[in-house]
Amino acid sequence: MGSAPTVPAGEESFAELTSDIKYIIVPETVRKFDSYSFKNVEAEIYILADGIDVGTSAFDGASNLQNFNGEVHSLSTRSFARSGIETINLCDDIKYIPQAAFENSKLKEIELPLNLEDIQYLRLILIHHL
Repeated sequence: MGSAPTVPAGEESFAELTSDIKYIIVPETVRKFDSYSFKNVEAEIYILADGIDVGTSAFDGASNLQNFNGEVHSLSTRSFARSGIETINLCDDIKYIPQAAFENSKLKEIELPLNLEDIQYLRLILIHHL
C-alpha cells in the first residue's frame, strides 16, 4: 500500500463558513491551502499536516485558529491576516515574509528561519506588538 495522495484545500473551500460547525479537522494529507480557503471561518481549525504551503488570505479572519502545528513551507500575502494565530513554525527554506502575512493577527511567537533575507514586513508586526 502506498501513502495517501497529497491534496490541497481548494480556493474558498470553507470561506465565510459561519454555520453551527464548531471545529474543522484538516487531515495530514492536505499540504496546500489555496487562496481564501478558510477566510473568515469562525470554527476552530485543527491542522494535522506538516510541510504546508499557505495561499493568499487562506486564513484571513479565521479568528479561532490559534496554533498552526505543522511547519509552513511558504506564505503568501495576507495568509494569516486578522486571524487568531498565536504561534507558528516556519521552515528554514523561507526567505521572506510576504506583505501583510500576519497583519492584525494575534501572533505572539514566531521563530525566524535561518535563511530569512527580507524581514521588512515582519518588522512592522513586531513594532505593533511591542
